[in-house]
Amino acid sequence: MKPFKTIFTFLLFFVCTNSIAQSTNSQKIIGCWKVTKFELKTEIENSSEIIKDAINNEVCFDAKGNFITTNAEDKTIGNGTFNLSEDGKTIFQKSNDEINDIGGNAEIELLNEKTIILKSDYFTMSFEKK
Repeated sequence: MKPFKTIFTFLLFFVCTNSIAQSTNSQKIIGCWKVTKFELKTEIENSSEIIKDAINNEVCFDAKGNFITTNAEDKTIGNGTFNLSEDGKTIFQKSNDEINDIGGNAEIELLNEKTIILKSDYFTMSFEKK
């Protein structure tokens, strides 16, 4: 009976920890974030322009699971929905604009009250809370 209690306790702890991580990250990500750094993992045509255009863009996440991205001139350049993985370590975005799809998923490398760092197969982005 003792091994059962040990396994049950471990599973309960694991489930609670994952639930807390997702809940905490869900709360931390709400708000507006300014892109401070953008790096492409592979250089592509117009890389420098893409990077320059991304810096100072703002992404706002709301509690209902929506996001909106605006450029430095406050012009909306994209919007859609987002959610976090169960463990709170991956963000999934789906763009409402099929032509300029800015969706996808990225690993949350760092998320605190002031900073987000996201990594995907294609880029690393750093954000600062506005």
